Amino acid sequence: MTEAHTPAGRALLARIAAMFHRLDPVPPHVQADAEAAGLFPDTPPTARCLPLIRDTAIEPLALALRSGIGGRLLSFGDLGITLRVELSGDLSDMDTSGGLRLTGLLTTEGSCTRVSVCWPAGEAGAPVDALQRFEIGGVPPGPMRLRMWRDDQLLAVTPWFIG
Repeated sequence: MTEAHTPAGRALLARIAAMFHRLDPVPPHVQADAEAAGLFPDTPPTARCLPLIRDTAIEPLALALRSGIGGRLLSFGDLGITLRVELSGDLSDMDTSGGLRLTGLLTTEGSCTRVSVCWPAGEAGAPVDALQRFEIGGVPPGPMRLRMWRDDQLLAVTPWFIG
């Protein structure tokens, strides 16, 4: 669909995805190989996949939004959840022991309690405060994706991107 999904449409798509997940699951060896390659997001059918909306690394006019030298702003979202995150650190000459710092702000239909960042060799997370802000440090540069949680329920994931 090219138009925005309605709540009823999202619910129907979630039911269809759950049916396929139950009746025609991915074979375990295929999922294991894909996860080892970092290509298959372990995402339940009820979680939203948030598309990339803006990336200052590829959008020169957005450079004015950055908070400082070396920062990069990314925005992901759909009608129900918007995530803005800044990656900071010296991206050109980084000591991987220090890593990147991700500072973010969520706008959601409901509350989000935690955000985690995943990379091929690990994961880190942080609680979301009352204003829906979070900060995660020590993230190694390279491929990563973000996941938004309400308690133990995964609400949404971003696509993989290079940080």
